[in-house]
Amino acid sequence: MIITNVPKINNYQGFGIMKNKLSLFVNICFVVFFIAGMSANSAIAVGETDWMVGESIVFGVRETLQSSTEWVNETLEGTTTIAAESEIKMTIQTIDAENKEAETKFQYSLGLVMDITLNYDAIENGQEYAEDIFSFNYYWDYNFNRHILTSFSINLYGIIPFLEPDWVNFNKYFVESVNQSRIITSINTGYEIVDIEFNDFLESITSYEIMGESNISDAQEAFKSTTTKWSFEFDLTDYILDTNYDFEDQTWEYFSYDKYVLSATLEYSNGGTLEKGTFSKESIITLDNITTTNVHNFAIVRGGLAALETDFSFVAIVAGLAILQVTVIVLKRRKRT
Repeated sequence: MIITNVPKINNYQGFGIMKNKLSLFVNICFVVFFIAGMSANSAIAVGETDWMVGESIVFGVRETLQSSTEWVNETLEGTTTIAAESEIKMTIQTIDAENKEAETKFQYSLGLVMDITLNYDAIENGQEYAEDIFSFNYYWDYNFNRHILTSFSINLYGIIPFLEPDWVNFNKYFVESVNQSRIITSINTGYEIVDIEFNDFLESITSYEIMGESNISDAQEAFKSTTTKWSFEFDLTDYILDTNYDFEDQTWEYFSYDKYVLSATLEYSNGGTLEKGTFSKESIITLDNITTTNVHNFAIVRGGLAALETDFSFVAIVAGLAILQVTVIVLKRRKRT
């Protein structure tokens, strides 16, 4: 995704939960959800776009993060919730068909206005989707001579709101993103470099569904030349580990999760306009008799906030705010059963 003339904006928020690794860090910066490419209304032989110069389209964005803590064998529990929502109106001002760039104006519901140059080329953006949609973080455990997955994510933070409708090439790169032999990371063991392939990851996790298929060969075949909707779901419960460094013993500790599930969907119109993108993650872990559940939901939908499904629980929403953060911490006694 090629971007020019975009001011740097950082908006990082975080909050700590309980001991050491029991923390949830939040990055709610809606600008980056849209810093990507667009598609032209002329000189495109691969398909006719359903948008044009002068057209304005509104997208709604909603994100929630919730961390719930329960003391095992106790009567206490706590909950922290962060909720945010935004509307962004994008107006297509000019299109450079030769360089496949579009000049756009972004208007945020808070009042912020930005002029952004976006690249809409299907091949370039398809390549970046394939390279960036999955993030893996592996660690080499010198104590047991093994590699450990410590984090995994499905990245939708560079969603392309408008795309050249060249679905043949775009899907070609999506197929490559789930290529079984694709090297997803390389680990230095101190003696050699160990390559980990995508299939190694799939064979190690509890279960997965890609394009609704639980077999990777069938999943790859599901990426048709006309496909405009993609879905992913991974259950890493029995594979991914949380880590913590014990400074007293100077050793790493590893903890398994009670649950660790991620899913994401992405959908475009045939003409290259983003219809919907969603992401969901739920993790549950028990450490030191404390069970912490973290739930993260994100959605971007064409049509503004009114088009968003009411899938998320909000503490409060104030109309007109582009970014709203509300944090509520509740400590209460649970009823004994």
